[in-house]
Amino acid sequence: AVVQFAAALTEGGAEPEVFKDYLMPAARSFVLDFGPRDLCTLAEAFCKAAVSDPDFLADLAYSLQPKVGKMGPHEVSVAVNVFAPISYAVPELLPDVANRVKHLVDELSPKQLAYTLR
Repeated sequence: AVVQFAAALTEGGAEPEVFKDYLMPAARSFVLDFGPRDLCTLAEAFCKAAVSDPDFLADLAYSLQPKVGKMGPHEVSVAVNVFAPISYAVPELLPDVANRVKHLVDELSPKQLAYTLR
């Protein structure tokens, strides 16, 4: 529910304080339970809302790293962009995602491919 709420608030233009004060603590309490899609959706929602706290994104990246093998085309296209600024926190993540992109290149839509290569 936290993930869907974050995505909906992003689309609705909620204030950044809502993300920082309410959603970030709630998301942190479940971060290890989220799958790749949820982690990428959360990271993207927080970035779109201009609430890209480096420590929070690092927590999401750390949780995502062992789940890279389960990522699909949507997740890899999002992860490359939203986690690039904090690549120092989990240095293995982006190379692992890049390797996953190689396996999924035939499944990426033109839009996803363009988003990944940006």
